Amino acid sequence: MRPASLILALLLSSGCGRPPDAPEELEELCGYLFAHFDDQARRSLRAGTENLAVWLEAHLEETLEGYAVDDLTLEAVAKLDHRERSVDNIEGAAVGYESRHFVDEMVGPLVVDEQEEVFPESYDSHERTFETDPECFLERECDYVRTTNRVEASYALGLRVTTHAVTEYRWVRTQDGWALLHRSWLREPAEVNFDWMQVEAQYYVGASLPREDGAIRLGAAWLDVRLNHSPVPAATALELVINSMIEDGESLDAYLDAL
Repeated sequence: MRPASLILALLLSSGCGRPPDAPEELEELCGYLFAHFDDQARRSLRAGTENLAVWLEAHLEETLEGYAVDDLTLEAVAKLDHRERSVDNIEGAAVGYESRHFVDEMVGPLVVDEQEEVFPESYDSHERTFETDPECFLERECDYVRTTNRVEASYALGLRVTTHAVTEYRWVRTQDGWALLHRSWLREPAEVNFDWMQVEAQYYVGASLPREDGAIRLGAAWLDVRLNHSPVPAATALELVINSMIEDGESLDAYLDAL
């Protein structure tokens, strides 16, 4: 995920129409995986991950161009930390794609490699601090790793955005092999150098799911971005959010191709 890039998509999105609403099953699965990401009982997360894999195998072609998703509950975000949160203005999008690379190839680039190199067009700077042991996670001796991240990015019109986020990764053993899940959220509203733009919140959940010939990946992002203190209309925003996530997948595969 590229948090600042998704924020920029909302800023530049006046000409796009709203993507189709996600099927109920996909919308529920995205919200479920975000809400249950840190469950101690592995069975619930495994069940959600396997259900997502089954759904994507049957509907992959439909997801490549993305869907609008809105099923993120207050209960799911309220327990993240002590910050008071709301989902009243949240709008979201989800996109799937297939990769020629395997999940085990992706974990290093996503978790420990310099993100400026993996996604070279995305960041002015990306500072990551590990709160748990990344080597343990890479070797699958533990199934969870947590980081905090400070990201700076700049864009056209002189826009500069700084975000402070928590990012978590988790291994989930499924009937098809090891899946890699990814969850992220802003610890506080983003810092934006224009006072007419507010970035109140952003949430993300991603899944990299094993296949015999590579992997299927799905990303879902929910955002609360306001211009002139008004919610950004969903119909003008979500298509570019989807395009941003599609570009992420292409950048990751290009990085892996070059290794």
